[in-house]
Amino acid sequence: MSCNVHRYFFFAGVLLVCIGIVTPPEWVRVQERRFVGQLVSQGHLDIARALYGAMAYVQRDAVGSHNYHVLKWANAVPVGGKRRKQASILADRAWRKAGKRGVAAAYWNLAMFNIKHGRKSSRRDRNTTGWLRWAARAGIPDARTLLDAGPKEYDRIRVLMTLGHRGAAATMASVMWHQNQKTKSIEALTKAASGGHVASMARLGFLIASEFNGEDADRAKEAEKWLTRAADSGHVLAAFRLGQCHAEPTFFCKERDPLKAHKWFERAMQPYPKFQAPELNLDSQFAIRLGVMARWYVDQSDIAGDAQREIDAL
Repeated sequence: MSCNVHRYFFFAGVLLVCIGIVTPPEWVRVQERRFVGQLVSQGHLDIARALYGAMAYVQRDAVGSHNYHVLKWANAVPVGGKRRKQASILADRAWRKAGKRGVAAAYWNLAMFNIKHGRKSSRRDRNTTGWLRWAARAGIPDARTLLDAGPKEYDRIRVLMTLGHRGAAATMASVMWHQNQKTKSIEALTKAASGGHVASMARLGFLIASEFNGEDADRAKEAEKWLTRAADSGHVLAAFRLGQCHAEPTFFCKERDPLKAHKWFERAMQPYPKFQAPELNLDSQFAIRLGVMARWYVDQSDIAGDAQREIDAL
């Protein structure tokens, strides 16, 4: 009799554990979201994506499903092509469902999907406006702020820049540059670079370096800082320019240093991502909100080949 009782309690305990894993109470879900959200904030995106996948497909958690597709799409963005397109389609479907289940960030992300890197300011985008309205109704103040800015996309990008979006700042820097407003362009570039936008780091570092007169030590350090950060983050053109700096020397490099030049030219021969994923921000639901994607200019020249020729000439 005692053995049967123990067996009963054992199987009852296993059943409760399984129920807790598959359909946990809400307070457990909140703690799970908080924990995985910390992993996102710390940059452990692969681990977070796996855990969000379990939350999505095992627990049927709306926030987990939403965040899983955010990270899956963000991971596909630098790759581009069919992989990015497929991730975009799946994300669109998942976010529409998540929005209906009360995830406000889903509507915001759908709106960010429709802000296409700074199209003509005269273009009105009904899809973006519609999703922003849903996001505002769901309680996202930034969505109301964008709606108040009007339907023109550049106006919305300008607002996003003031809200701290690095992608918007990078796009605005490009717009200002082509309008010959150099000071405003550099201000926007600085915001984008400070927010972690790699292409803006490279552009800002090169602009400062190209104007360096050999006397201002602070400007020299700033140029080297931004070019180095960009190169360390995978920007091959920034690495190539650092290699040139030490090989010739140019910019802020005072003496020829073949070893440093060789190191940077080798770095310039690495694969070059065509796009950079937008920033990821967690809201009060621990749902991930996307920043707007920036324009991304890819130098069409053969950087790897140029770097190899420079190495051969050292």
